Amino acid sequence: MNVYYTKLKGLWDLHDALCPLPPCSGDTAKELHQHHQKQRTIKFLMGLNGVYTAARGQILLMEPLPTVNKVYSLIIQDEKQRVISSQAIGMAPKVAAFAVKDGSHYLSKNPHLRYDRCDATGHTSDSCRAHLKCDYCGWKGHAVDICRKFKRATSNGNKGNHQDRKLNLISMTKLTKTSSCYAVFTDEFCFVQDQRSRKMIGMGTEREGLYYLDVAKKAGCYSISASNPTSSRLWHQHLGHLSNKSLRAISLCTEIMHFCSIDDCSICPLAQETRNPFPLSSINTKAPFELIHVDIWGGYHVPTLDGARYFLTIVDDYSRCTWVYLLNHKSDTRRFLTTFINLVETQFESCIKIIRSDSVRI
Repeated sequence: MNVYYTKLKGLWDLHDALCPLPPCSGDTAKELHQHHQKQRTIKFLMGLNGVYTAARGQILLMEPLPTVNKVYSLIIQDEKQRVISSQAIGMAPKVAAFAVKDGSHYLSKNPHLRYDRCDATGHTSDSCRAHLKCDYCGWKGHAVDICRKFKRATSNGNKGNHQDRKLNLISMTKLTKTSSCYAVFTDEFCFVQDQRSRKMIGMGTEREGLYYLDVAKKAGCYSISASNPTSSRLWHQHLGHLSNKSLRAISLCTEIMHFCSIDDCSICPLAQETRNPFPLSSINTKAPFELIHVDIWGGYHVPTLDGARYFLTIVDDYSRCTWVYLLNHKSDTRRFLTTFINLVETQFESCIKIIRSDSVRI
């Protein structure tokens, strides 16, 4: 900002020296001077980067419009506030959230409470379990949802052996979770369908309270024979220039092709190349940090969680080590580049000699 203001102020002073305002008297001179200052203020604001969009909008709403010197001081104050706020955000500690179980549902035993049905103290009819009976094991004092035998019998995985039937049972809950499918039950059938293609991959028929899976019969395998075997070169061309390994596998499975290695195909090397080879570099560095390559990418339409839309890439030409810095604005490049130079001097005890970029002003 100081460089921009100093350069613009020097150009204006040179313009005033070469082309001064025409002499006039009275209120006309004052109005002409105010109009001249207003034009310079607007030109100064319009030349600012996108970082100062909010400050520029607030200044343009002022009435009357301040002078260039006043606008410069306001922009400097806004820049200092942004630097302080960014440092405060960077030093903010990570906040960890802890979940605490609510113990309000726990009721301690009250010796004054008494339930007449079970003739026991410390609880009421809402919490009494003497009248409960498990439908699975037949024991009293608990229900089937907290029965240990029922949980042990249903926790063996997808398949389990029934006590009375010599059948393999399938847990539909685990089947739908692990196989990416869903099941539809009716009074007579059970349909299992794939979630993506919506195609039926299995069907069961209800018999005696169970759904029996209908296992499809395996299709027969048929072989193809030909009276005149063809050469592998013809199949190589028809199948999109298949490799020798794949052609050999096909020849072992069928008798319609005689395999012979194809090494003189002129199309295969060209089809495998995705681009022209890189030209040989004429740069020859002999130590780290003799030459670094700098590039700025952005701005991307989706920012990061910290609001960064650009990133600065620094590559050492000798070691090919790469450093990446996330930037909120392009104007932060100078600050991060200075930080990297100080890092090299303090941590690696070296000095950067040449910085190379693609014609970008830093």
